[in-house]
Amino acid sequence: MEDCILTKKAIIYVDNKENIIPFSQFLVSSGWTIISGDETENLLKSENIPVVHESGLTENINDKNDTFEVIRKLLNSNLKSDSSDNISLVCINLSPLKEKAGSNIISDNFYLTSILRNCFVNYKNLLVLTDPEDYHEAEIQIRTDCITDSFRAYLVGKMLNMISAYDGIVSHQIFKNSPYADKFSTYLSIPYKKIGKSLAGLNPQQEACIYIKDEDFSFSNNSLKKIYKDLPCNIITDVSFALEQIRLLFNYFRTQFTVKSVNCDNYEYTTQFTPLTGTVFTIAVKYKSIIGAALADNTLDSFYKTFTYDTDKISGAVFGCSAVIDEKVANEIVKSNFTAIFAPDFTNEARLILGNNKGIRLITISTEAEIGYDTEFINSGFLIQTKDNLLFDKWFIKTLNRPSQSKIDQMAFGMLLVMHMKTYSAVLIKQNSLVGIAQGDISSVDAVDEVLNNSKKNHQRSKVSENTDDKILADVLVCDTAISLCDSIKELISCGLSAIIQPGGLLNDDEFIKYCNEHDVVLVFTGMTHISY
Repeated sequence: MEDCILTKKAIIYVDNKENIIPFSQFLVSSGWTIISGDETENLLKSENIPVVHESGLTENINDKNDTFEVIRKLLNSNLKSDSSDNISLVCINLSPLKEKAGSNIISDNFYLTSILRNCFVNYKNLLVLTDPEDYHEAEIQIRTDCITDSFRAYLVGKMLNMISAYDGIVSHQIFKNSPYADKFSTYLSIPYKKIGKSLAGLNPQQEACIYIKDEDFSFSNNSLKKIYKDLPCNIITDVSFALEQIRLLFNYFRTQFTVKSVNCDNYEYTTQFTPLTGTVFTIAVKYKSIIGAALADNTLDSFYKTFTYDTDKISGAVFGCSAVIDEKVANEIVKSNFTAIFAPDFTNEARLILGNNKGIRLITISTEAEIGYDTEFINSGFLIQTKDNLLFDKWFIKTLNRPSQSKIDQMAFGMLLVMHMKTYSAVLIKQNSLVGIAQGDISSVDAVDEVLNNSKKNHQRSKVSENTDDKILADVLVCDTAISLCDSIKELISCGLSAIIQPGGLLNDDEFIKYCNEHDVVLVFTGMTHISY
């Protein structure tokens, strides 16, 4: 244990104002002198807490010697000395992931990080607080006049961790605007902030913690804490996966989207996709597997169509919606055993209805974001790659017939669904609804076999429930990897399939093209795979 603190001066300058008022009140009541500047100084004074102004703690400092003088005092502070220059406590925290309005994080905060870096040199004589969670323990140890070496070391470790995040975001900002910068820097220093632990890992023996990068989200850390508080890991990952599909779809198709296309006779033209203005996208996900998805003109119809595929597997699934959920939809949702529902918002009536089911978590979440990288942990490190966000950059129409506008839009919808599924995957789309799906098979042929069997089972259920004799299983088949002509594709075509989109590029493509021409089926190659783990 160390000797008691003899001089009682504390620097307080914080971006995160949480609990700073009661902590400052405790210090003053215990005989401490508080030194501060800028917003923190004004906040403390507004609460009638006496503060000594320090010009070295102000933004846009004109005289750098003011900061150097603060640093000199910190470096010379000694626990066993009662010098009037002694500063014993430094409470400085930054928000390195989020810029202040109208500020330049590189210039405005650098002097603060310089102060903190020099605190590290003399940390055995200082108490360096950067996290409001540590105020309580600091208060206890100050009350007893016995601050342990281990506590000081722990606090300075957290301080260095915070500064490393600051350095990371500054480096990221510089590289982002540099024509010389590589997408992959020598050291990976993209800062993420812990917002809390999840309720559990995927299995009871596992623990999980949530980190976020602020610029990827359009809501605050406090909102995220509220959203993910007490959620198990599988719900968090399913919400994230489903949300990414919604974001990608609307990033592409919120406005007019086109792709360069080439006819079978090498005539070049442009394929246009219908903008999704006023369209509702709904999706159901379970353990990062899509079990239902649909597009419709309104939320209720989209919900109904989402479960055309497989109503037997929705128990325990997450349901996501791109539009506000109202009373009519809520009345249908409660009939199914979902674990969580997320949407941009819920009407008051919907919240009352869904709130009666304590097993359903309601998550209000934005659909605006851009996610740039995929990561995969490998042994002692991890692999990072740019996100597969390019749906396709060219279409090759291999058959005599071009796809209709309806088929064009359904092909794009289906490709978006398969592009992040485990390879090999295939989906069948009918009237903008998922009616068959195969994910992560051992080959593309196996995926088509499975998707055929699933669609036939689903079709039989729908005939019973809807009292219809519609013989068409699906309108469009979409594959994430190249597929050759097989018996399952022939059976799908005999059951009404009229369009296929896939990467192409196999030796027997000519046989496939000939068969599609003979049966008036549109065949489109993209020349682009979507392999995913």
